[in-house]
Amino acid sequence: IQRRAERLGVETVCFELPGDCTQQALLDVIDRVNGDGAIHGCLLLRPLPKQVDERAVCDALSPEKDMDCVSTGALARVFTNRTPIPPCTAQACMEILDFYGVDPAGKRAVVVGRSLVIGKPVAMLLLARNATVTVCHSRTTDLPACCREADILIAAAGQAGLIGADCLRPGQI
Repeated sequence: IQRRAERLGVETVCFELPGDCTQQALLDVIDRVNGDGAIHGCLLLRPLPKQVDERAVCDALSPEKDMDCVSTGALARVFTNRTPIPPCTAQACMEILDFYGVDPAGKRAVVVGRSLVIGKPVAMLLLARNATVTVCHSRTTDLPACCREADILIAAAGQAGLIGADCLRPGQI
């Protein structure tokens, strides 16, 4: 991430903590990020070590700087259509649709995946663009039938092989 950002001319600062860091040490770094006006955004890479309360750490990050929308405040902005910066992978899905001239309005969209980082946020972004959205997952009954009904199918479940040929139909996006 850091190398790619630098290639694009984005200045980066990396705070790397050891795997045995304390929760307080991580919270101290987050406080530093939150208070530094020169830092405009933060990616909190997870999973966090077992000794750290992930929800408490995520919620300590300022929603204004939360680039992946891992904090409750940033997620609330996604779910209320008030986020200036949606989670990057969910936004990338929308930009791919835009690149190919696909307007989601009025289309049936199926999102396979319910994570807070991709699945649910991309469903909210599609809803904000007037798609009719169904969220499915690995335990959805007759997942292939649900997927075949979609005009737009977004696979974000993180499970290899979950979407097979039986989930697709001609003309789908």
